[in-house]
Amino acid sequence: TLAPSRHTLRPYLEAGLSRRRGAVLPHAVAPVGFTPHRPALPYQTGKRFQFLQTSFPWVYEKGFDLTIKAFVSAFKSTDDVALVLRVPRIQHPGERKRTFGELERLVKEAGTKAGAPEIVLLELDVGLNRRPGLYTGADCYVHPPRAEGFGMTILAAMASGVRVIATRWSAPPLSSLVERSRSPAMPSASATSSTPRATAAGASPRFSSGNASSARTVPR
Repeated sequence: TLAPSRHTLRPYLEAGLSRRRGAVLPHAVAPVGFTPHRPALPYQTGKRFQFLQTSFPWVYEKGFDLTIKAFVSAFKSTDDVALVLRVPRIQHPGERKRTFGELERLVKEAGTKAGAPEIVLLELDVGLNRRPGLYTGADCYVHPPRAEGFGMTILAAMASGVRVIATRWSAPPLSSLVERSRSPAMPSASATSSTPRATAAGASPRFSSGNASSARTVPR
């Protein structure tokens, strides 16, 4: 049995799988494709600093609701920042309503608050050759998952030279990088925990560059 991370392999071992029959085979990001020099995808916002989260619109698992709550708590409309939530198009009507429809509702609800900061909800399919531009078009990548098998978007953002905010929970690769660098990490956004403090998202001077050897996350 091959799993992309220790976190994913653990349930199999706990269920009785012999360690001799289980192994971790991580995913990888092609450094030729994801680099800081790839042309940026222009986002439709006039704000100078742009946070990005991109994934399939599984609101609960990927923590989109946590990102929105933290962003609205940390910033206001007069701040020169925007949050871009990019998701691919979901073709099945029922699945789209359950996932994208819920995300759309959360964004509209956040926008009704007085002085709410700008949130851009982008439903867009991007070809493989243009996908690196999703990350180079942003200043900081945000990913607070409640459940994650590996965390490919985190690796892609870091390979693209983009700052990353992630929780030390589930299987994001940033967890092991934080442990290796002995730096503090934002506590997990588990199913029962409260929303991570939004002040972490606003403290941009404390973020490192996307270089994997100097990865940092922000203490709560």
